[in-house]
Amino acid sequence: LFRGSFDAAAAAALVGYPPHTPATVFAVLPELSSQSLVVADSGTRLRLLDTFRDYGAHKLADRGDQQACAEHHAAQYKDLAEQALVGRRTGRRREWLSILLAEQTNLLGALENAKHLGQERRVVSMVGALAWFWLDTGQITEASRWFHEALPVLDDASPTQRARVLGLGSAIADLTGDLSLGAAYLEEALDAAAEDELLH
Repeated sequence: LFRGSFDAAAAAALVGYPPHTPATVFAVLPELSSQSLVVADSGTRLRLLDTFRDYGAHKLADRGDQQACAEHHAAQYKDLAEQALVGRRTGRRREWLSILLAEQTNLLGALENAKHLGQERRVVSMVGALAWFWLDTGQITEASRWFHEALPVLDDASPTQRARVLGLGSAIADLTGDLSLGAAYLEEALDAAAEDELLH
């Protein structure tokens, strides 16, 4: 399920549920590496060979585990996106920016998994959490694509999530020259933020 490079901790977290444990995953990685099924990508990050990734996907499908694994993967990277959103406000913005840049292929894969599984709330949550990252790195096309995926299902989202996503929409509209739409989205975002304040 990893579409890009990953570290051993991420692999352990993905399959760290019975009958697997993080310890068993860490134990098998050196063997996979010695057989060149897992190769070093950069630093401590690893990458699966495409043929091995395809084989693994077929095995998951044959065992009926593909959906459960995809759900676990989407949840794992949703948590990472939300940790980064909080972490960037604690003086670790550059650190979290580097982490998300390294993980962005996997983050997009998790978004795709959540979308195909019909997990609309997870998509909205991830889009809101990743908004700052996309804007900071100038990924307006990616941001716009996922904003428009989230927009139709915002009614069921929490006020905080609506505010984040609508704030992203406002920024995208402003950057693409549609100032009136940007202002409209900003007003909706502020209304959602005010609603959140009232609830707390």
